[in-house]
Amino acid sequence: MNWSAATTSAANLSYYDSVRGVTYDDWRLPDTLQPDPTCSIQSGGVSYVDNCTGSEMGYMFYTNLGGSAGSSIASVHSSNYDLFTNVQSDYYWSGLEYAPRPSTDAWSFLFNGGYQSNGGKHFELFAWGVRQGDVAATVPAPGTLVLMGLGLAGLMGARGRRRHSTIW
Repeated sequence: MNWSAATTSAANLSYYDSVRGVTYDDWRLPDTLQPDPTCSIQSGGVSYVDNCTGSEMGYMFYTNLGGSAGSSIASVHSSNYDLFTNVQSDYYWSGLEYAPRPSTDAWSFLFNGGYQSNGGKHFELFAWGVRQGDVAATVPAPGTLVLMGLGLAGLMGARGRRRHSTIW
């Protein structure tokens, strides 16, 4: 989608977290830090190309997903990559307009190489909605809950049998 559609789609996202009983509706496109001293190229206060870990997408690509500069995220990644579905080795929009041409350009990030760059807002790119949140919070996986429930049921059953056998 183009940049305008991507920013609107992110702003209109709503997700109900049934574990916490909370609806999250404060989504946005990821930020791009400018200037970003981690990037390989610095030019006139603009930072781009690879190793840009100051931006949210760069941090996701390099740090969270284990991507490598010049490689597709589909071929080089950590086990965290498997926590996501439908990750494309393509361009994703950033929420930041490109300061030298804000009416026509915005920042983007390429997951097929780890590159941060700018492009025309009319281009059709992917979008990844993000929000501020407690990334340290742990929510048990459904499989963990099932195993814990089965373990408790087994203990209750063993306790019940023991009581039953002592009554007889």
